[in-house]
Order: sequence, then structure tokens, then C-alpha cells
Amino acid sequence: MKKLFLILVSAIFLNAGILEDIEQFNITLRKVKNGDNDAKYSLALAYFKGKGTQEDVKQGYYWLVDAAKNGVLDAMWLISKIKINTASNKE
Repeated sequence: MKKLFLILVSAIFLNAGILEDIEQFNITLRKVKNGDNDAKYSLALAYFKGKGTQEDVKQGYYWLVDAAKNGVLDAMWLISKIKINTASNKE
């Protein structure tokens, strides 16, 4: 009985975390629609990690580039890191 209780409690917390991720994703999406460039970077990370949404590297990269074009320094830094890693893997 104790084991069943622990399983149920774990499931509740897991679902709560998933719902929180989805809610945060939707908040970020609304910010992006309102022109928040920093939110574009957050949206990119959410897509890369599959946090609150299905993992989608193409969407992640799209929003990362968009954020960088709009002056988000973290996005610029991450793009340069990706390009450096990609170039070093080709050698």
C-alpha cells in the first residue's frame, strides 16, 4: 500500500511539472507574439529541450536566429557556440 501511495504521489508531481512547463511555454509564446525578443530566446530553448512542447530543433533554431537578429546577446552567443562546435566536428 505504501508503494502504491508513493507511485501516485510521484505521478501527481510529475504531471504538475509537465503542466507547469506547458503553462510557461504558453506564456512565453504570448510574449513572443507581443514582440518580446528575449522571449524568442526562451522559446528557442523550450523547443530545443522539448520543455512544455514537443522537441523541435528546426523551430528552436528558427527562434534562436530570430532572437539573435533582434539583438539578444545570449542567442548570438549560442549560435556562435553551435557554429564553432559544428566546424570542429567537421575537421
